[in-house]
Amino acid sequence: MDALYIYRGDSLEGKAGEALIREAAALYAESERIRLSEGYSIEREKHGRPYLSNGLFSFSVSHSAGLWGCLFSRERACGMDLQVMKNLNASRILKRFFTEEEYAYADRSGLEGFYRLWTRREAFGKWTGRGMFSELPDLRKEKGVWEGCPYFFSESRISVRKEGKEPGELCLDFFVTVLRAQLSFPEVRMFGEPNEKSKKEVRDVSGAETPTDFENSAFESALKKLSYRDMTEQEIRKYLQKKGFSRESSSEAVWLLKEYRYIDDARYAFQYFRYGIEKRKGRDRIRRELLQKGAEESSIEKGWNDYLDEYGEPDEEAMAEEEAQAVLRSAGFGDEEPHKEIPDKILGRIARRLSSKGYRPAVIYQVLDHFR
Repeated sequence: MDALYIYRGDSLEGKAGEALIREAAALYAESERIRLSEGYSIEREKHGRPYLSNGLFSFSVSHSAGLWGCLFSRERACGMDLQVMKNLNASRILKRFFTEEEYAYADRSGLEGFYRLWTRREAFGKWTGRGMFSELPDLRKEKGVWEGCPYFFSESRISVRKEGKEPGELCLDFFVTVLRAQLSFPEVRMFGEPNEKSKKEVRDVSGAETPTDFENSAFESALKKLSYRDMTEQEIRKYLQKKGFSRESSSEAVWLLKEYRYIDDARYAFQYFRYGIEKRKGRDRIRRELLQKGAEESSIEKGWNDYLDEYGEPDEEAMAEEEAQAVLRSAGFGDEEPHKEIPDKILGRIARRLSSKGYRPAVIYQVLDHFR
């Protein structure tokens, strides 16, 4: 039997998140009478999907606003996403990430329609292991077949009473979507509850209301800026500071933008590498520019590795030669004069151009030797 394990608390990423996976996996294995050896590890596939090294069962993890969930399944793969529901103007997000038909669907369905599409997008990317920005099916449909594998989306909500609130007072509402080869929603099991105040109730998605209210002009301002171009997290923070928003409201806006994957420095780095290499920039210059934009080394490295996975190692020597040819043409050396001696002054111009483009000295020397 598949099961969704839910935990409420802080520090849900990194080592703390892995510890939760292991704790929940042990509980699931015990309930299914599976022998879970102590020597297993949690590995990651090429695009980041986690899996157990012993392959006994699959799992999918998500967390939002202090709530952590892990879906376990005996199937080959599964996907799950949960998001805290906040009242917001989602039109810009929909226009950027969804088809016209999906946008119209969410516009008719309201906030619930937006969260249904968004969590389905995340869950599908986790199920395929290719991420939420890969090729996607029509997310309006609750079932389909993908590369010969049938799948079903099923949904529910989890309501969590805020710490210190009495029953009936303000709750956080979470929209949860799971994707498996069967339609029913899995059994939900709470574990590791810190105290009585963190009690949760699961209720069906039909007819449920969203009790939270969220108005954040910093978030709206950031969305408007991002509708024109992508930005790093640090760029967004500087932009909001320049606009006069407080540190608290800016931090809340950035948190929400990251929750919805509207800003993602690793994705930004991947796209920046792709664009820069198309413009014949060297890898070192692209890295410097990303650092100047505030991207962290870890995000830059992930973006570079994602680029290598998608496109392979770029041929910097060939790129540098194309750049050198452009310099020669501007200096009056056409292709019809391949054997004409090139003055040192022009070679120096080539060297300076290649250096400014971020090519390594070894590549520059190779190109210069080719034209001498």
